[in-house]
This record gives sequence, structure tokens and C-alpha cells, in this order.
Amino acid sequence: MTVVKLSTRDLEVDPCRSSGRPPALPTDLAWHIEGMTLRLDQLVHEVFQDCEAYLERTLGEAVECYVDRGNEQTLAAHPHVGFRWGGQGEPLNALVFTGDTLTGRVQATWRCWRGGAPIQGRACVSTTWTCTNVQELLEDLLLHFPPRPGTSR
Repeated sequence: MTVVKLSTRDLEVDPCRSSGRPPALPTDLAWHIEGMTLRLDQLVHEVFQDCEAYLERTLGEAVECYVDRGNEQTLAAHPHVGFRWGGQGEPLNALVFTGDTLTGRVQATWRCWRGGAPIQGRACVSTTWTCTNVQELLEDLLLHFPPRPGTSR
């Protein structure tokens, strides 16, 4: 497996680093999970939906793309919003934003395919990120790993 760091313009894309001891369990866990889910929705969901609509409109049935959500209400499964894309019948590339309910951190991870080999990366999302930053990262990934219509096996 190859890990690459894409040139994502001027975005802060350093891997998340642990800052030592994990924080104590919040007394109102459901409230924290709901807050993280809302933060992810506001940050990435609309960008992913717009990209999905654009790819389907321009490439039609030659492309597969999906917006996935995970709104689990447990500590074991963190809230996340993901976008998967690729040519019909090919492995799908993925960009997923996952929120850590305890630390408040958001991490972006991607797994894309080139020549049958997975290429992975990750970035710790700064609190200053906006939908524009998410869109730039997604556009960078789409540029490097475009859906290839008509390449099904």
C-alpha cells in the first residue's frame, strides 16, 4: 500500500497527532455526538452532494458515486460523512471525514486506486476549514484519481 501526500494547495493537511491522554468521557455523550454530526454535515455534506450531482449529470451511468453517512450514537463508531466515486465496475475511490466525539478533532482520510494499487492519505482538519477547503481537497483528488467511464471489466 502506498501513502501519498497530495499537493493540496495551501491547505493544512498534516496527519492528526495524539496529544497524550484521551479526554474523560463527556457526561452528555449524545449531545457531543449530535454536535459532531452537525459539524460534519455543515462542513462536507453539501460539497459531496454537489459533486455527486455534477458527476452523474456529466458522466451519467458510466460513473458510480455515493454519499455515505454514519450517524452512530456510540463511542466505538465515530460520526462520518464520505464520498465514493469511480468508473462502473472499478474499485471506488473514497474521501471520508470522521469526527472524534471525545477530542473534537476531524480527520480526512482517502483511499484511491491507480493501476489496481490502493493509495491512501490522511489529514487533520483545522478548525478554520470551510466548505471551500473541502471542495479544494475533493477537486485535487478528482484531478489525480478521476472516474474512468467505460473501463469496467
